[in-house]
Amino acid sequence: MNGINKLSAAQALIESLLAENVDTIFGIISSHTMEIFDALYDHRDAIRIHMRDLSSSCTTEPKRGGMRNSTR
Repeated sequence: MNGINKLSAAQALIESLLAENVDTIFGIISSHTMEIFDALYDHRDAIRIHMRDLSSSCTTEPKRGGMRNSTR
């Protein structure tokens, strides 16, 4: 490996956030962001995470340009 540590993109993102002294992030959890939240787990004492899971509460309607309650 020539002494080079390989990081995943998610791990590199977290290292960058830590280098910039970011202590709080906000996000919507999804299958596209799971690797980031998995990488954040190792730094849960340094970075607070505020997230939402909107999959069960609403759906996106691009042709209407907004959100609607999926329970109606």
